[in-house]
Amino acid sequence: MSTTTPVVVQIFGTVCLDKVRIIDEFPKVLGTFTTVSKEINTLGGEATNSFVILSDWIKELVNGKQQQQQLSLENVILISSPLVNDITGQLIKKRLESYPNKYLTIVEPSDDCILKITNTTDLYICNLKERTMFGIGFIEMDQYLYDNRDQFLKNIKFGPEYWISLDFNTPLISKVIMDKAIETKTNLYVMDQELFLNDSHHNQENIQEMNIVYQTSTDFFGNKGDRESILQSVRQWLDNGNQKHCFIIVTDSKNGYAIGGQLYNKEKKQKEFIQVQWRESITLDPSLVQDTTGAGDSFRAGFLYSFILNQSSLNDSLLFASISGAFNCRYLTGCD
Repeated sequence: MSTTTPVVVQIFGTVCLDKVRIIDEFPKVLGTFTTVSKEINTLGGEATNSFVILSDWIKELVNGKQQQQQLSLENVILISSPLVNDITGQLIKKRLESYPNKYLTIVEPSDDCILKITNTTDLYICNLKERTMFGIGFIEMDQYLYDNRDQFLKNIKFGPEYWISLDFNTPLISKVIMDKAIETKTNLYVMDQELFLNDSHHNQENIQEMNIVYQTSTDFFGNKGDRESILQSVRQWLDNGNQKHCFIIVTDSKNGYAIGGQLYNKEKKQKEFIQVQWRESITLDPSLVQDTTGAGDSFRAGFLYSFILNQSSLNDSLLFASISGAFNCRYLTGCD
């Protein structure tokens, strides 16, 4: 493990309220009735989940004085999607008060503002631990971010010593951020977004002198449970122009995950090739699984923490990420 000062990881993206409802099973016929046995309101959103998990780990290390590096909460920053100044927005703001290193934008609702309410997700979790989600306000949130992109870009630090992580719900502004990141050789960790790396205006040398980690799942790649189809989809993706300069992770829940591509070694000043391969997931006894919400966000947090902040080996970091994703399933919701 390196003893150099850890870099700064900036997590940009979705902060929302999750309204979680536990049911026995989903209705088999439209128009029928299902009883909700339990309901809880929690912090949600991909960015929130990864940020809170990372921050809680660092807090425990700082309090326990177990760290071997000068790692602090200053090394992780949340740059959140905007919150409306309504009951939900104020609740989220209060829940995040104990996490100081963040940028929260509070928007006053008005007739001429596209944002009317703070993002909210209704999650229904059945006895099979499967979930269905209904979201409100996400499309408007993404448009608001794009329309006010200069305001939000001011909160982001760009340069080779920084990392920016993006999630699925902000495609409009994420493309702007990715363009700026490539222009400045800022390292990227992207979840489920299209990367647009083959756009003609990108500097080819810059793409080869930065890290681009792409985490996605079998919701988008290959077929669930079909290892060969997943590996083949990864090979095809890496064979598409500048995407060969990325390191890709495709998770398939408890079935395992595929990896491959390239990572930039700053000391050697060159990319290192990682063969496309399959890794087994760390799994829990099914009786311990409560909810899979946020498992991918926890996997991301594990990789960011181990590989980027602690500069552990790739093998150790992937193992830690897999453990993080699995253990998060012991609880309801992603982080709260």
